[in-house]
Amino acid sequence: MKTLKAGLLVTFALFSGAVAQKKVQIRWYIGLGTGSDAQQQPATRKVVERFNKSQNKIELVPEFVNYNNARDQLATRIAAGNVPDLVGPVGILGAASFQDQWLDLQPLIKKYKVDLSHVNKKVVDFYRSQDPNGIPYAIYPSFLFINKDLFDEAGLPYPPQKFGEKYQGKTWDHGALRRIGMLLTVDRNGSDATMSDFDSKNIVQYGYFPQYTLEPQSLGSMFGAGILAKGKTAQIPQQWIPAWQWFYDGMWKDHFIPTDAVQKSDAFGKDNVFNSGKLAIAYSHLWYTCCLDTAKDGGKVKNWDLAVVPSYNGKYTAKLNADTFRIMKGSKHKEEAFQVLMYLREQPELLEVYGAFPADTRLQPKFLKILQDKYAPLKINWQVAMDSLNYVDIPSHEAGLPNHNKALDAVNAFTLKLMTRSGLNIKQEAETLRKQLQGIFNEKK
Repeated sequence: MKTLKAGLLVTFALFSGAVAQKKVQIRWYIGLGTGSDAQQQPATRKVVERFNKSQNKIELVPEFVNYNNARDQLATRIAAGNVPDLVGPVGILGAASFQDQWLDLQPLIKKYKVDLSHVNKKVVDFYRSQDPNGIPYAIYPSFLFINKDLFDEAGLPYPPQKFGEKYQGKTWDHGALRRIGMLLTVDRNGSDATMSDFDSKNIVQYGYFPQYTLEPQSLGSMFGAGILAKGKTAQIPQQWIPAWQWFYDGMWKDHFIPTDAVQKSDAFGKDNVFNSGKLAIAYSHLWYTCCLDTAKDGGKVKNWDLAVVPSYNGKYTAKLNADTFRIMKGSKHKEEAFQVLMYLREQPELLEVYGAFPADTRLQPKFLKILQDKYAPLKINWQVAMDSLNYVDIPSHEAGLPNHNKALDAVNAFTLKLMTRSGLNIKQEAETLRKQLQGIFNEKK
């Protein structure tokens, strides 16, 4: 526990030798990301109580806000000059609505010599380049979830579990994913999507779906990291157009990806397609284990495992979701808020109640054991998740945009259009989106 003791010394170094005085109140705003659900609050209150009893300089005050209202309430408080000190945990996308309001933590990280040696270097680079307002806390690598029973029924080998491995003697890329996706897509007569008699109007099993990751930025990042804005100039990363085309053709031409109507249907899990047991491959993040039922609880996916993402033009990109705690620029007690932040990130019960995979490698084995026990007797290869951290997307697909909230509405509408309308020209639609975003960016002074 040497490192933990060192962390606590950092936490209270600012106050050593000080005489007793009235406690500084640090208001912790919870709900912009995870943490405000009723079942999460008891663990949070326990941590707060322990912190407040551990010293006599700071009083930590939790403020739980319903997730659906958290963004609007925080905006109202900022406008009124009544800002909380600490916010979180919240991801890059959630924080982007207030991207000009966060304190850059790098000076404090240097001042207190925060030790990040136990965090994957790629993750540290990700935070430093994309999120200087946060310290690595909870991370969610991305990879493929595979339904092994459906592969076995089709007589197909499972996709690679190591980066660089081939599949059936060929490169594991999006061409290979398309081929097996079609072979694993089956109509009510038993024909797969490669057969001439395949009935695309009566599909009972699909090959592939990006589970809960349907934003254009998420879809595009599989072909390489990028961002929709360069300063205040809208742009479409060149590799994202073929990525969107691949996704679009998968729905309307090759029929191995479910459309919007299908993925929302009762038969396919009402958005949770992989959990329906009728999908062979899902692309998602580690947090998806929140929504994948166990066999002992009646889950329809009895035998599943993980696989690495396919490459594009010889390069792998496994996008990363990352949550952290943030300090607001308007806080009157920034250094005290930083001390609280350092304390919170070391509390294991918070990671557990958030279902958060710790960025700190020393805490990861315990978290993975919890997941392994949850899905026992399956033997999931969690090393796939670990290895995927070496291929994170920089810049992040969740990076903020000018006039962010309105821009986000536009990009989400773009995905919905792709998923509900056949016969589109993707290059033209991409250019239309770029022009629309530029107009939205120009509204932001």
